[in-house]
Amino acid sequence: MVSRDDRVLHILKILNKHPRISVKRLIELTGESASTMRRDLIVLEQSGKVKRTFGMVSLLENTNIEFASPFRYRTHVEEKKVICRLLARRVIKDNQALFIDPSTTTAYLPNYLSERQNVKVITDNLQFAIAARDCLKTKNSGII
Repeated sequence: MVSRDDRVLHILKILNKHPRISVKRLIELTGESASTMRRDLIVLEQSGKVKRTFGMVSLLENTNIEFASPFRYRTHVEEKKVICRLLARRVIKDNQALFIDPSTTTAYLPNYLSERQNVKVITDNLQFAIAARDCLKTKNSGII
């Protein structure tokens, strides 16, 4: 079963290519039921991303609406991994202390910290702490 976040992301990708489209065509492109599409479009409309009018959906200009972190976590994944890989290889050095914020980009950083020795991480990001725990504890590193 596809999650709502995944469905909404798919709808937004379609709308980026076709900023104004019929709901019927959107249903055909996604394979979702009319009821599911209606619920997903309500979510997008309430968040200020789309406008629904007479069987049509229009993508609105960029707004400052911030989506929930599970949704943001699944967007721009490859770009986030590149950022974290470059950060771990070129910026983070052995014997450093890092403060990691709860951003969805830094969630991919633990995969690249295994090359570092004696790194101390200070974070309030529980998901990051859990992911980084195994890769840091054997390298005289730790999480605070």
